[in-house]
Order: sequence, then structure tokens, then C-alpha cells
Amino acid sequence: MLSLLPGCREPLLTPDEPRSQYDRFDAVRDRRAPSYVFDEFGRRKPNIRARLVTGE
Repeated sequence: MLSLLPGCREPLLTPDEPRSQYDRFDAVRDRRAPSYVFDEFGRRKPNIRARLVTGE
């Protein structure tokens, strides 16, 4: 029963949460980083680094 409790928490980064100080700029220009990426084995992983690091 205790192993199921961590799965009920909110996600670390939600899609509507501001990502960085340049998030609105990227969203308007359709250059926002995707929320998830696929690794070399085909598993879906959160794209935390690209969402938090500024673009160019």
C-alpha cells in the first residue's frame, strides 16, 4: 500500500506553469521546448533541462 502513495502526487512541472523568464517569448513564437522527449530506448522522459534552460 505504501508503494502506491508517491504516484498520487502532482507532477514536478505542469504544462501551464511558467518555465523560465523567456517562456512567454518562446510560446508566442512557437519555439517552446516540448514537455517530454524520447530517449534512445524509446522511453518517454520529462524534458526538464530544455524546459528550464533559456533558448538562444
